[in-house]
Amino acid sequence: MLNDEPNVRDETRARVQALVKALNYHPSLSARSLAGRRSYLIGLVYGNPSANYVVDVQHGAMTRCRERGFQLFAHQCSSQGEELIREALGRVDQTHVEGLVIAPPLSESAALIKALERRAVPFVRIAPNELLHASPYVDMFDDIYIARTIWPRLNTVHQPSYDLAYAATGLLLQMLKTHKPPASVRLAYQLVCRESAGPAPPSS
Repeated sequence: MLNDEPNVRDETRARVQALVKALNYHPSLSARSLAGRRSYLIGLVYGNPSANYVVDVQHGAMTRCRERGFQLFAHQCSSQGEELIREALGRVDQTHVEGLVIAPPLSESAALIKALERRAVPFVRIAPNELLHASPYVDMFDDIYIARTIWPRLNTVHQPSYDLAYAATGLLLQMLKTHKPPASVRLAYQLVCRESAGPAPPSS
């Protein structure tokens, strides 16, 4: 019931959820993992050291995990090449995560993607530059921080990193539930107009 089983009547599910809320009941993660032989743990790996970016991405992924009764393990990978692969796969082995959300620039590493596929580790990429790969991804256009701080401030296309990570985590959880790769997603964007735009100069 609490594991979002599909063969439960809506009325029954609603009554149980109301009772859970009234009693402030929280299932034991350890007991749940032992009973289902699952970790209920999602990994987020990233290489971008920007504090603003990391906070937004972690918050988005963590929020989606909590909604589905999962926990989030976040890890910054600072290595490259073969060492990056060893580091990422080592964290998978140590934590027993059920899948990975891969943030850029790691999402653009062909070697890492191939290594995860060889190990049959489910994953979803965030905003990879290379879209020809068949693995699921969530794409975006980003309003970078510097565009708001230089003068004149730059016009950009904005998509919050929080929403991006939230959507990517949702795709991964869907994949774990259905055991099928979900369709990739491109989120809606917003044009942010600043002082770098103006009327066209008069023609001479």
